[in-house]
Amino acid sequence: MIPVGKLRALALLAVASVGLMAGHSLTYLRLAPTPSRRAALLQASGHSYLEKALAFAPALALVCALYWLAAGFFSRRNTGPSALGTAAVLSVIQILGFGGQEVMERLLSGAPLHHVGSVLLLGVPVQLMVAGVAALVVTALKKAGEVLGNLLNGIAPFGPPSASAPTVLNVRFTSAVLAGGPGSRGPPVLSR
Repeated sequence: MIPVGKLRALALLAVASVGLMAGHSLTYLRLAPTPSRRAALLQASGHSYLEKALAFAPALALVCALYWLAAGFFSRRNTGPSALGTAAVLSVIQILGFGGQEVMERLLSGAPLHHVGSVLLLGVPVQLMVAGVAALVVTALKKAGEVLGNLLNGIAPFGPPSASAPTVLNVRFTSAVLAGGPGSRGPPVLSR
């Protein structure tokens, strides 16, 4: 069994991988807006593998989303780094990954390195933005999982009510409604 800390680290790495691919694609969409020009630029700079790699991104994104939702559901309390901490971790991974990826793509394909600086000038801010959005999504998924887990366990999702809080109406279904018997189409019984 993988320890929770290592599993969380793997999940963050997976999110960073999806973010890196998304940021990479957005960078090249901006550098070469027309499809034919973009295809030529990608081919000339060692990106021939990119289309195949991007085919895995939606599946990896779905697995990541399910992991963070489940992590929140089973923890039922705010654990792990904040959105800002998550954004910082993702930013570092994605920026280093993007820089390394751009250099390696060119070295492996024999393409010149002289345009890497201009690609990084645009790509680094894009990676920062993508990491920020990904961190917000991760945080929202964890929170949604926590709320869902708390609701299913009868725990108030946002903490105990204060003494000054207004009374909220409880909705109670009668046994006839739950059993589908007579009157099952009527509204639920409201009580205080």
